[in-house]
Amino acid sequence: MALRPERPALQLLACGFVAFTGAGFWTIYGSAVADVIDYDELQTGQRREGSFAACQSWISKVGIALGVGASGWILQFTGFDSKVPVQSEHAIFMIRLLLSGIPVAGLLMALVAVLRFELTERGMEEIRQRLEAQRGTV
Repeated sequence: MALRPERPALQLLACGFVAFTGAGFWTIYGSAVADVIDYDELQTGQRREGSFAACQSWISKVGIALGVGASGWILQFTGFDSKVPVQSEHAIFMIRLLLSGIPVAGLLMALVAVLRFELTERGMEEIRQRLEAQRGTV
């Protein structure tokens, strides 16, 4: 396990994976949002980047609040006891299980959403051409 005092180097490996996946997410996210904004403009005739940015910001903040708020409930569910100096094996196992299982479940849901994303490269090229024909190049 990565979070063991006798193996501190594994923590760096875990941090590296988190950084790698985070960088990949934000790269894909920025590209996908730009595509959605172009698609929305084609459908509505309005450029609404500000609305999309505001919604993204609000959803991120709600997600962070829910994650922080749920952490207390998750710790209670695992059997964590702050009054004891060493947690039980069951509590440690449950903490590890939930700290890895919940993000993996979220990742799987995100992957399903990405696979269902209907805007392909060819489709976005067509949308871009139609938008440029309507309003000129940007």
